[in-house]
Order: sequence, then structure tokens, then C-alpha cells
Amino acid sequence: MSLAASLAAAQPAANGNGSAPPARDRWLARDKAAHAALSFALVGLGYHLATRESGWGRSGARNATVAVTIALGVAKETRDGAARGGGFSTKDLAADLLGTACGALLFTRR
Repeated sequence: MSLAASLAAAQPAANGNGSAPPARDRWLARDKAAHAALSFALVGLGYHLATRESGWGRSGARNATVAVTIALGVAKETRDGAARGGGFSTKDLAADLLGTACGALLFTRR
């Protein structure tokens, strides 16, 4: 099963109470662009700090930066899911993953 199919299958129960998330959670929204842009920037900043300022090797810096960026996205969505009236959004998480992947492709290749 593809990642997109897995995310779509998980969507109805994603907010923790078994109901569908709010209808305002659209795939193409400013919120999704913000998630992708922030993840993209975090990969660039993290990779720069890890390789230039801390002296890590390229592979280790890339792996750590991607892992931390994804963990931050999951933590943010988990917090949103626990908030009253909020909800865990797999669409936000997908935007985080898109931004992370684009950042890793752009910033970590030679």
C-alpha cells in the first residue's frame, strides 16, 4: 500500500475520538504550505548547523536532521490532537513530510 493510500485510510479516525476531522482541513490550504515551508527550512538549518557548526559527517547530519524534523511534526500534530477542539491532521503531517523530503533533496545533496 502506498504512503498516500495509508494516509487516506487513516484519515477518518485521525483525531482520536473516532470522528472525521473538521471539514476545513483541506489539502490545498495556507496551513499546509506553512507546514511544508517550515519543515523545508528546518532541514536546511539543521543540516547547516550539523555539518558546518558541529562537524558532523554529511550522512549522519542528513539522517539526524530528517529524523528531528519529522519528530517535531509528529509532536506538533500529537499536541493538536490532545488539544480540546483540535485534531491530529494527517494532511498537516503529509505536508511536513513533503517539506522534509524536498529539503533533504535540495540541501543535503552535493
